Amino acid sequence: MLGVKDVKGVISDLLEKLGGDDSFAWFTELKKFLRKEPCWTAEVKNLSLRLIASGKQIIIAACDGTQTLAQAKEMFSSDIHYGFKNFNLNKPGEATEETVVQVYELLQHATYAQMYESLGVDLGKLCMTQHQIVAFCEQNPDWLHLDDEHVITSFLFRGDEGKSATPDNLFVANAYAQCGKLDCAVYQFELPSYWETRDQKHRLVFPPHEAI
Repeated sequence: MLGVKDVKGVISDLLEKLGGDDSFAWFTELKKFLRKEPCWTAEVKNLSLRLIASGKQIIIAACDGTQTLAQAKEMFSSDIHYGFKNFNLNKPGEATEETVVQVYELLQHATYAQMYESLGVDLGKLCMTQHQIVAFCEQNPDWLHLDDEHVITSFLFRGDEGKSATPDNLFVANAYAQCGKLDCAVYQFELPSYWETRDQKHRLVFPPHEAI
């Protein structure tokens, strides 16, 4: 059963959005929701990403796959997000060769599923291993903006490297600055919440693909 705090939090968030810059869009979609009609269906089609690493080659060195996010205690200032332990994700991955990645910025609010599925490519090709995520953070600190707590950098990865990239086996690691240090939170790919672009900058790191 939902608690009073949960309900108040959602209502407060909704009221804030109805009074914000996108108030008309939120009001229109809310009416659809109340009529039990599909809502926010245009978000996937209109999802927009901007390449912010244009002309720059970002390379992650070869990784043997043994490093996990939970083991990177020197990299992340606090214990790994509770979700990492709850989802049993502390597993080694596959070895990878030197990999080129690109950094994109989200230009409008979206869920994780909308961010990645709207690209129209095999989600497995957008995944990185946990070791690669740690390596990116180690080798490219300038892209993480430790001086700005409003920047979130997301990485898509498989929960079980031996299985296909299906929604129930996909997770997103968010690297972000807190008090000048780096932290990491892990979420399920199918999390229904929207990530807003008005109050924060949301960036995605993944290997380049022609469909993008």
